[in-house]
Amino acid sequence: MTRTCSHRSSPGAPGSAVRVGVLCALLAGASCRSHPPPGDGPAPSGGPEAAASVSAVPSGSAAASASASSEAPCAGSSSACGPAPGAPPSGPWGDKLLYSTAIETWVRAVASSGGRVLGYLRVGGSVRRSDGPVSTEGCKGGWFAIEPRGFVCANDAATLESEANMVALAQPLPARGEPLPFAYAKVKSPAPHYYTKIPSREDMRKVEGGEAVARIERAIPDPNLDLIGPAIEVPPLLAQGGRIPRPIGTAPRLRFWVHTGRADPGTRVAILSHFIAEKRHYVITSQLDLVPLDRLTIVKPSAFHGIELKEGQGLPVGFVRGKAATGYKADDKGNLTQAVALGPKQAMALTGQERKEKGGTLLETSDGVWVPSTALILLDARKNIPSFVKSDDMRWIDIDIRSQSLVAWQGKKPVYATLVSTGTGFLGDPETTHATPRGVFTIFSKHVSTKMSGDELGAEYQIDDVPYVQYFHKSYALHGAFWHDSFGQIHSHGCVNLAPADAAWIFEFTSPELPKGWHGAHAASGGTTVFIHE
Repeated sequence: MTRTCSHRSSPGAPGSAVRVGVLCALLAGASCRSHPPPGDGPAPSGGPEAAASVSAVPSGSAAASASASSEAPCAGSSSACGPAPGAPPSGPWGDKLLYSTAIETWVRAVASSGGRVLGYLRVGGSVRRSDGPVSTEGCKGGWFAIEPRGFVCANDAATLESEANMVALAQPLPARGEPLPFAYAKVKSPAPHYYTKIPSREDMRKVEGGEAVARIERAIPDPNLDLIGPAIEVPPLLAQGGRIPRPIGTAPRLRFWVHTGRADPGTRVAILSHFIAEKRHYVITSQLDLVPLDRLTIVKPSAFHGIELKEGQGLPVGFVRGKAATGYKADDKGNLTQAVALGPKQAMALTGQERKEKGGTLLETSDGVWVPSTALILLDARKNIPSFVKSDDMRWIDIDIRSQSLVAWQGKKPVYATLVSTGTGFLGDPETTHATPRGVFTIFSKHVSTKMSGDELGAEYQIDDVPYVQYFHKSYALHGAFWHDSFGQIHSHGCVNLAPADAAWIFEFTSPELPKGWHGAHAASGGTTVFIHE
């Protein structure tokens, strides 16, 4: 039995043999594997150090407000993830941009291929750079200083040309700060082909069978089509018969005349854009694959989310148990006469006030609704604060496996509370079961999204871009899960699944912070503390 995710060693990465571009499998499948681009990987390390303060202060249920610091993360929309047009230059970089043409374009601490990896850019993303190269040592195209720190080699993984086809096709950028950075879809059966260009009707018949055209014409529009936004014009490169380029770091495939083979069964793709050509709808995925939309099912993610605790609020909080519940509001005489319908897993702050009525104990919410205590999953106030919390500014994450809950803290104050899904091994040994490890850890690596796959017989799957991934121990991570709605119950292979909106909020709350324009960041030390316990 596969216990947890494998991770790949990184030749040449100083200080560590662990490559962290790996994600723990959380579906009913086997361990997951990442697919890094060629070259040295990052060399992060981490321990139980206290967390450093971060510049992003989450506000709202799904987005974070950006700090005025030049290292502040973006939030709220894809446009915030790159330099603002006309923004004044500062530091060693100017007003010129460097663009990524790889799934991972490494950012190094020094202008050298042996330098420690600070993070990476994703294809289509851009950052401000120095006007000229600061060095050409080991890099023919030159090393450029980028905002807010680090150096990128202008090789095959980066370009200075804004009009590059690959850069244009890789738009829009991930919508960091939103509940999901991309729209997602699952492949149908039989699995679709990855086209390299827009196929003609005759190409479709040859590749997909003689009935392909008739099947396309009978296809029923996806009921969730609105989730992927409006269609774009056919990209000029493809309209002219050109082939879609493959970024460095994507999975190698055999190349046929108009396609590169089929998707694996169980694949979930992240969608950048979609268009109509030859009377057929196509999507461009985050890996720059061209896939017919009629061979995909668009995923509608869970709408569940936790609660941000405002000034004066704290624990306990409650979540509706089951699919629905009824609360009550008092009339002018104080009688509970007005029924209030409460939705599944609805979150609510509680005042601590109780009253015995309607055959049981009722708890008062901050909105003045009285709810039967038996209808709620309660997250009670902590009896004590862990000794590792040394200041009122320290941010830390508290995960309780028994209650399947997560609370984000700043010092001794809870600021966000939600339900999660930890490993199906529950309180078992992570070495022999799919249990989430318990202990005090620190987040050492963060990714707006990253790939995971599993090949356990009968449960194969591949997810191109799992959202908001934060590694805290080996290949265990906190991350968003758009493929289920079982939050509050065990579900994973050891990682901690969060609902999309919760994952986005927590991602901006924690350190290491992720500079705008970057897709991933690694910390040598000082990441946010994660405390996991029974």
